[in-house]
Amino acid sequence: MGLVVILAMGFGGAVAQAWAGSDLRVVSSFVGVGETVPEDCREQVGLVTQVMAGYLLPGGWHWVVVCDAAAWQRFLRLSGRPGRGDIRASTDLEGHTTYLRGDTLLHRGDFGAGAEEVIGHELAHIRLGSGDEGSAEELSRSWRKALRGGNAGAE
Repeated sequence: MGLVVILAMGFGGAVAQAWAGSDLRVVSSFVGVGETVPEDCREQVGLVTQVMAGYLLPGGWHWVVVCDAAAWQRFLRLSGRPGRGDIRASTDLEGHTTYLRGDTLLHRGDFGAGAEEVIGHELAHIRLGSGDEGSAEELSRSWRKALRGGNAGAE
């Protein structure tokens, strides 16, 4: 089955305010049009929204949670990076879209970084408007430190 993009859900409360003008999509190799999103995908989306609730998010941004390894490999191939298993997220600054490999976000120990690190790093790329990995990681670390104090992404 080919990749299917399912426009995701409405949000309520503080999450809805944080997501204003943005959308979250789910991509899975195993879901047909109109079918229910699998439980593991819903769990990945829940984790993403939970982590993002702690940040000031950019408006007008598209977030895509790619739920399974097969879909992620297809994304990498289509984006000209086949065989790059080390990539867990990718931000297209011009297209205002961030792709997250959802299956790895749930298993920090298996992949070396948790959802907080991956999402914070991609948000730093967006805030900086830059693909520079070092600068994004530095800003992301400062945000994670501030998150512990309840003020991430405020600068």
